[in-house]
Amino acid sequence: DYEVRWSDPAAEIAALAMLKWLNSLWANADLRVGGSPVAAGLHGIERMGPGGVLLDLPRGSSTVADLKRRFTKGDVSMRVADYLSYDPLKIARLGATTAAVLASCYLIGIPAGDGDNLCLTDEGVLFRKDFGGLFGSRPGGAQGRAFD
Repeated sequence: DYEVRWSDPAAEIAALAMLKWLNSLWANADLRVGGSPVAAGLHGIERMGPGGVLLDLPRGSSTVADLKRRFTKGDVSMRVADYLSYDPLKIARLGATTAAVLASCYLIGIPAGDGDNLCLTDEGVLFRKDFGGLFGSRPGGAQGRAFD
């Protein structure tokens, strides 16, 4: 799946490069959670000139917010486990990638996002697709406007 994002390409590319570097540190240390390697999920990215990027998102991924909107089977708190088919290996992978995403956001200084910024693959890999707010930029491409 592809998505166009109108934001600073340099910040997006730098954020992904830093995530790759952190992933390599965790891999070299053989850091694991629940038996799964700690690594932030990544996606592809291509420049579209000075004001945009083309995101190449992993097949079978969904935003966390979309999972909540589409879930109709009862208790919405079970939407992620249901999306992962209650598979223990996928849930362990989610734990390991969640640890990596949270740690990397803290270490790099990526501001908190929302459910539309966080994506989950059907294999249990959590990744962030928007790095708005990195290096002091305003999230969502807001330029000169107040935001909450």
